[in-house]
Amino acid sequence: MTEGKGKKLTFAWSSEKDGTRTSGAGTARMAPAHRWTSYFLVVPAFAAVALLAALFFAAFLALFAVAAVGLGLWFWWARWRIRKVAGAKTLDGEYVVIEETELIEKKKDNID
Repeated sequence: MTEGKGKKLTFAWSSEKDGTRTSGAGTARMAPAHRWTSYFLVVPAFAAVALLAALFFAAFLALFAVAAVGLGLWFWWARWRIRKVAGAKTLDGEYVVIEETELIEKKKDNID
C-alpha cells in the first residue's frame, strides 16, 4: 500500500489459487478523521499484543527458572546420595600383593 498526495490511498493486490492468477488495483480517499480513528484502534491493539508477548515471555522465563532450580537440586541430591553410599562402603586397611605377573601375549578379538 502506498499513500499518494493529500488524502488518497492507492493499493494493489494479487492472488493465486489453483494455478489461476488474479490481480487488481484501487484507490480510496481517507479523511483525517478516519485516520485518527484508525490510530485509536491500532495503537491499543499494538499495546495489547506487546503486553501479551511480555506476559508469555515472563511466564516461560519463570517456568525455565523453576525447571533449572529443580534440575540443580536433583543433581545435588544425586551427588549427595552417591557420596553417602560410597562413604559407607569404603574399606581402609593394609594389603599385600600376592603375585605379580607379566603380560606375555596380547590377543585381539575381531568382531566383524
